[in-house]
Amino acid sequence: MHFSRISARGGIVNEAALVQALRFAHLGGVGVDVLSAEPTRQGNPPLEPGVPNPIVTPRCAWGASQALQRVIHLPVENVKSFQSGCPVRSGVEPIATGERLGCHRRPARL
Repeated sequence: MHFSRISARGGIVNEAALVQALRFAHLGGVGVDVLSAEPTRQGNPPLEPGVPNPIVTPRCAWGASQALQRVIHLPVENVKSFQSGCPVRSGVEPIATGERLGCHRRPARL
């Protein structure tokens, strides 16, 4: 069973489709840190009664210590990689070694 975590901007996810996926068990559960309508109001699809396995948090996913470290370190690593002629990474790509990226230098570690 697959689960999803959504902490991107609220309008990115079709919440009605998300609820349907939960109701028909195409998705085992979802963790939502943002909603399409904020502040939250009655009638928001993931908050409807009977929606199985939603976890809704008050916009706090960015506050995890790992997320804060990544927000600080990723831009610094990207500047160092760019200056060395190596590819830069986005915040959603898996961490890769320099060899896998075709770069002869290992990514900077802070």
